[in-house]
Amino acid sequence: MNMRTKAEIFFENMKDKKIAFIGVGVSHTDLIKLFLKKGLNVTVCDKKTAEQMKEYEELKAAGAAFSLMAEGKYDVVFRTPGMYYNNETLTQARLHGTAVTSEMEVFFDLCPCPIYAVTGSDGKTTTTAIIAELLAAEGVTV
Repeated sequence: MNMRTKAEIFFENMKDKKIAFIGVGVSHTDLIKLFLKKGLNVTVCDKKTAEQMKEYEELKAAGAAFSLMAEGKYDVVFRTPGMYYNNETLTQARLHGTAVTSEMEVFFDLCPCPIYAVTGSDGKTTTTAIIAELLAAEGVTV
């Protein structure tokens, strides 16, 4: 019997969703690329212009749409870790039925391994890098 993983089910359920990523940066670039590779409907929302965004051409070629902010109706919005959860734009989106989440929240839902602890503020890159180094030093695959 072929049991589907949580991740496979997650991506299948995202196929008909309009997804926005607020902020490109380190936190979202690889995740945006993965979502685009899976054929998902992705809009990148960032204050940077195309000229200021080093990832712009690559993401555009992969099929991403671009918007200044999360204007319009999205089913799911991934906020950047530095964006305040109760930001007015996000609060309004939630009131209109949009699921507001972050890459760390989804990771915790989909991770097939036990999760013991993650410290820091909403999964900042520095914190996760330190944890990865500590685990790797103990011989654990990260």
